[in-house]
Order: sequence, then C-alpha cells, then structure tokens
Amino acid sequence: SELQWIRVNDTEFGIWQNYAKERFNMDLSEDWKQKYEAEKIKAVRELPGIRELLKEIQNEGYTLEMLSNFEEWMEPFLDQFGYRDQSLFSHLYLSYKTKKEKPSTDAYQYVLTDLQLHGNETIFIDDQLKNIVAARKLGIDAIHFTSIELLRKDLVAKVP
Repeated sequence: SELQWIRVNDTEFGIWQNYAKERFNMDLSEDWKQKYEAEKIKAVRELPGIRELLKEIQNEGYTLEMLSNFEEWMEPFLDQFGYRDQSLFSHLYLSYKTKKEKPSTDAYQYVLTDLQLHGNETIFIDDQLKNIVAARKLGIDAIHFTSIELLRKDLVAKVP
C-alpha cells in the first residue's frame, strides 16, 4: 500500500477525539492538532543523497521543476530543505496552490503549459507508479523512482 499523509482537519480531529475517548478514556488537549502537525514536520527528512544528485543534474545543464501534491501545512519544508530560494528548483508547482493533483492529467498539463514545453521535452520522476503512468499518457518521459542508485542509472541511460 502507498504511504498517505493523514490530513487532520476539524472533522478528523473530532474522529481522533472520539477514538481517544472510547479507546483510552481520555480527552485530547486543545493544542493536540498543533502538536501533531509539528511532530509531522519534525519527522520529515530529505532523502539522503537526493540533493547531491539534483545538483549534478543541474550541473549538466538541466533545469529542475517540482510538481508535488503538497498541502499548505507542509510549507515549512520548502524553507527547511531550501527549495523556496530557486537555487535548486526553478518553479514549485504545489497542488494546494494550483488546485491540481497528480495523477490528474490537468496537473501535468498545467506545468507543461506554464513552461511552454511538450511532454517529450521533459523527464518526470516520481515514486508513485500511478503518477508515472499518468505522465506517460501525455507523452512525458517518466522514471519510477525506487532508489537514488537506480535513478542515477536511469538518467544516464536517457542522456544522448
């Protein structure tokens, strides 16, 4: 199964509150939601070796764009990993801002249109196979990410 983020909104908070009461006979504190979101942010780390690989790709003359199913609560990651300063990614296409999520073809088409590119002028990398399949339907060359080592080999194989 795929890793999915738990989206905690007021309705879900109510569900967790009921669960805590029924299962453990306790009430969640008023600041539980904020503490939970802070813990999620602390738990996320950049994949070891990915920054170095992305810099290598840039040094070969390629530009990097980020297309992410991104939620507003995740904004601190952009600063934590230095993605907002445009030294790594030229553009950040974040779903909560564009209102388009992968694997919807609208998400990919939005990026292609904005960058004035055709699918065959790009390489899309993602760890979700469903996103790879959707990108390929638009003629986008796509690599299913499973490890840094395999990604490096796949990229080298694509370079003319």
